[in-house]
Amino acid sequence: MQPDTLYEFSAYYKNGEIEGAGGPHLTIQDAYTRAVLYDSDELKEAGFWKSATGEFTTEPIPNCWCCIFGRLPEGSPIRGKLWVDDFRLAPKRQ
Repeated sequence: MQPDTLYEFSAYYKNGEIEGAGGPHLTIQDAYTRAVLYDSDELKEAGFWKSATGEFTTEPIPNCWCCIFGRLPEGSPIRGKLWVDDFRLAPKRQ
C-alpha cells in the first residue's frame, strides 16, 4: 500500500454459531503505531455469504499495515466460525 492514499476494499463473509459478547470485526491498522484506519460493524448473523465493504486512507508516512479479524470488546471469550472469501483491496479511483 502507498502512503496518504484512499483505498477501498470488499470481501464476503459468513459465520456460524457465534457465541459471546460482541461479534468479530474487520480492522485495518498500522502495524507499528496500532492506529486504526478502519473498523467494520460486527460481522454477525450471516448464515449465508454477505458482503462487507469500506474505505480508508493510509497515513502520510510509509508504514506496514495489517488486516485483523478481532472482536470488541477484546479479552472475553468468543466461539463460532467465521469464513472470509474474495477479499479485494485497491486504491480508489478519483
